[in-house]
Amino acid sequence: MTRMIVKSLMVAALVTATMPVLGAVDWSTPMSCSQKERYVAQLGQSNLNGLTLVPVAGHPKFTSFDFSPYVNSSMLVSNQANFPMIDATEDDEGTVRFYTKSHRKHKLSRGGMMFKFERVDDEHYDLTLWTEQGPAIKKDDGSKVLPFKKPKKFTSDGQPLRLRITEESIRERAKHSCVAS
Repeated sequence: MTRMIVKSLMVAALVTATMPVLGAVDWSTPMSCSQKERYVAQLGQSNLNGLTLVPVAGHPKFTSFDFSPYVNSSMLVSNQANFPMIDATEDDEGTVRFYTKSHRKHKLSRGGMMFKFERVDDEHYDLTLWTEQGPAIKKDDGSKVLPFKKPKKFTSDGQPLRLRITEESIRERAKHSCVAS
């Protein structure tokens, strides 16, 4: 039993060792341009990379949302909970959507949550958080659709949580770019 656990830990370490852990808004580790290109191909990139968003009206539970620099790797909420940004997409209006768990083809559900950051203007985003409603719905063409429930309420009036980009994070992101290799 202990051999299996140790083997599992070794395999997990080997698999994750090929990719650096990008902490949310951690600019201390420079990334070469070739590394960045490789990670952008794997993880994608969005307008939220390297930014910190804070609630406009204040919120007792959510004080900040920090996004990893360069690529869609992770998001740190209130300096406590770190969420991966899986299958992150950004549409033409600037809305960024990502999941906290990956979907496996042999499973009928994804599990986890979906974060949706809708761009309001150049400085503000509206956050909604969705949870999975149940098993996937199979379409006639064989593809699956994973339904998500209505957004969880962050505010007493049920509106999305309005967030603004901090000036400091904009300045920090502008100062850093990939390092020529």
